[in-house]
Amino acid sequence: LTDSKKQQCNHNMSFADFCAILSDALSQGKRIDPHFLPMSLQCDPCVVNFTLIGKLEMFMSDTRDILRVANISFTDVTGDVVDITTANELANMNDVIVRVISYAKKTNITCLQNKDVADRLWRHLQIRGFLSKTIPIPLYLLQNDSSTVYQETYIAAAFQAYYKSGTSEERLRQKNEAMMEAYASVPNEILDKLSRIFAEDCLLFDY
Repeated sequence: LTDSKKQQCNHNMSFADFCAILSDALSQGKRIDPHFLPMSLQCDPCVVNFTLIGKLEMFMSDTRDILRVANISFTDVTGDVVDITTANELANMNDVIVRVISYAKKTNITCLQNKDVADRLWRHLQIRGFLSKTIPIPLYLLQNDSSTVYQETYIAAAFQAYYKSGTSEERLRQKNEAMMEAYASVPNEILDKLSRIFAEDCLLFDY
């Protein structure tokens, strides 16, 4: 990435490129976004004798276990919400859409037009397992608009697609397939380097 515009934008960076850059940055001790740092480097988890360690992919069952141990009724926390899983997924989708569109508007990204941002955001929701990959982005969302009205329109379209995206099992299978496809593109030497870097985290969280 020697071209100055590419260095500024990196809008065509592949997942394999990202993994290579991340592994180098971690190996060299460079300052990076904490989302990509091993948990073992962010705190000293072995000092605390945890009663329970929750995992995001087991959020609902872990939450129920914690509430049960604390002698708190699940309905006391969820209130009138009947399907807490759906409510949580819709809230996550809403958060992602608002943050991405707001960021694109605030930073005035020159590498990507708003329609490109909209298309990539839709693909992101598919990879995350919120939307079926068989449902294409509506054409009316592919417009160069980042207004508040457009943001609300995007959310409404995504929610509508969510309810047409099949069962949670089907969407989870699609998410896993996307993950396998992404990591299959990463060279073995990069995967080996990342596995060594995150080895302690895998032990901590029993992966």
